[in-house]
Amino acid sequence: MIQVSSGCEVPMFTVQRALIPLELTNELQYISELKLELINRFQESPFFLDNVQVRDIRRYTDKYNEIHREKLEPDFSRLPEELCWRRERVEAPVAKKRKMIDDSTEVVQQKLMRLEQAEQNEDIVEEVEDEDDGSEDSREQPGSAVQSEDDLEE
Repeated sequence: MIQVSSGCEVPMFTVQRALIPLELTNELQYISELKLELINRFQESPFFLDNVQVRDIRRYTDKYNEIHREKLEPDFSRLPEELCWRRERVEAPVAKKRKMIDDSTEVVQQKLMRLEQAEQNEDIVEEVEDEDDGSEDSREQPGSAVQSEDDLEE
């Protein structure tokens, strides 16, 4: 704009056609405000990508000029199912957990003692059975069992 001595401003590049006078009605004002609000919402959206500017010098105002965007949480009830990327997960029934006993070391020691006693009882029963088997062998007649040459060598 160039200021003329008369005080009015003359644009540097004049418009070749005369502009149509625009009546600012309520509808036009609402639409223009809606347009500005929509542009601001787009720029504040988490999906808006800023132009990456390479700055060699870090300025004090850089950290204060950053726009803090809020997390996008759309109303999925207004969107068709095809556009809903977050789906409600059906939770499977959780299996019941075993009750944990506080004094587990004592319980384990008692079980080990019972197992050792049962094992000793089995050993005793096996020894008794072996003795019974040996007595049956001794009841047999000495001549009935034929001895081989290998048996004689021992």
